[in-house]
Amino acid sequence: MPKRPNLSSHGSKSDPYPSAGASPTPTAPGRFAAASASTIKSRTLLTAARTLPLLRVEHLRSTRGLNESFLAASRAALHSNKGASLRALAEEYLAYSGALRATYEPPGLTRVLTFGTGDCGQLGFGIEEDRDLMIRRPRTLHTLASASLLAAGGLHNLAVLSDGAAYAWGCNDDGSVGRPTAQRRVDEGTAKPDYTPAKVHGISAAAGDCQSVLVDSEGRVWVWGCYKDKEGKPIRDAPSPAGVRGKNELPVKVPMPLADGAKPVQVACGASFNAARTSDGGVQTWGLGECGELARPAGPLKVGEDYDLACIARQHLKPAAPVFAGPSASRYVKTIGAGGYHLLVVTVSPAAGYQTWASGLNNYGQLGLGDHDNRKELTPVEAFRGMNMACVDGGMHHSMAVSAEGELYAFGRGDSGQLGNTDEIPPSGYCEESPVPVPVACTGKLLQLACGANHNLVVTSDNEVYSWGYGDMSALGHGKDEDQFRPKKMLIEGAAGKAVHKIAGGGQHSAIILGGK
Repeated sequence: MPKRPNLSSHGSKSDPYPSAGASPTPTAPGRFAAASASTIKSRTLLTAARTLPLLRVEHLRSTRGLNESFLAASRAALHSNKGASLRALAEEYLAYSGALRATYEPPGLTRVLTFGTGDCGQLGFGIEEDRDLMIRRPRTLHTLASASLLAAGGLHNLAVLSDGAAYAWGCNDDGSVGRPTAQRRVDEGTAKPDYTPAKVHGISAAAGDCQSVLVDSEGRVWVWGCYKDKEGKPIRDAPSPAGVRGKNELPVKVPMPLADGAKPVQVACGASFNAARTSDGGVQTWGLGECGELARPAGPLKVGEDYDLACIARQHLKPAAPVFAGPSASRYVKTIGAGGYHLLVVTVSPAAGYQTWASGLNNYGQLGLGDHDNRKELTPVEAFRGMNMACVDGGMHHSMAVSAEGELYAFGRGDSGQLGNTDEIPPSGYCEESPVPVPVACTGKLLQLACGANHNLVVTSDNEVYSWGYGDMSALGHGKDEDQFRPKKMLIEGAAGKAVHKIAGGGQHSAIILGGK
């Protein structure tokens, strides 16, 4: 088995404008009760008759929120400049309206395509045949149809179908696929629903190095797997400090300390932490914050040689709002993204307009702040001040951002072409990087963005997919095992006339949802 990469990756952007032993299962904030697999399944199973109207209600609610946010953003723009053009805002509104429709009214027939390295089953074709272990161009995963959500982790994936069934596949050593050790099957490298929370109708999904996270239409946050600390020891969400060591082989619900009526609506995963954007314009972070990626106070995991279980449970694993550097102000969180060990947040406010913030590990300048100092609070990326970023995402040591106008920016590490802005191959041992955002040339207006550990994918308004970065493991989908230093169009068989609904980049692989109009 290959050495596990330290990062997972994340899916494409979701709607940024909301409306204002046995693994433990949480039953109320702060309390968990052990439950069997059959009990969990019975608790999470929803009938179609109940779920479909609920999704329509959520679609209307989120559309109302989109309208309110568009109005607030327009007022902020005109307050700053009475002659400002609102065209970019209007185009963004239309783009996100379509994203909402895709989330709450999933497309009919779609297909999932995967490519890259699959020796741990992360491509979904099993591990018995050599031809299934390295796939150099996108190949259809026929076990999945009508998928609406997709996320790629370090060595695993998570998908949700339009009927609500959640599927996970790949390496399950740390519980990230959600199958109990005692019931693992020889085909765990294929896409099977098994013990993921079936029929909950997810609206946002993300995957980390060893964890999977799903937000459903009722605002519940489901997590399974574990977080790995710097020593590679597993830490998990648990009801009490005594239970934080180990992994959750079955999904658990993580209670969120939110105001009445607020719900999580978007989730992003780093290697060992999570962030959830909420419908009231806030954000919550939890997981392991050893490098400042939680953007809030979190003490060391150990005191001497012993783990401080109380600190881990209360300061790391308990969801809480991050801290923004500088004077407090009214900010609405528009969208979020996560890299391996860093957090990216985009906000809008009447006073300051648009702003992108970053915190966490900064050893290659992946925070875009012009230096290499780590941050433990969300710090403004000055290069993006006043710029309306539609989506942000991060890889192991690099970050990407797409503006509302569809322009692409990159910062951080680039020795394998991650930054997409050079034609020259760096000499061996040389590490190219940019601690400030640099523009990246890519044909067409960009609508979606996804970062893998050391590679990237984007989707244009013409439904073309481009990829670049580290290519030795075939995760770029170009048919060759070589790095790509500029965005290159991917040739996808049968893609003509089909919409690209989602893209996802993992540690050594990538995935796409294709289909519909």
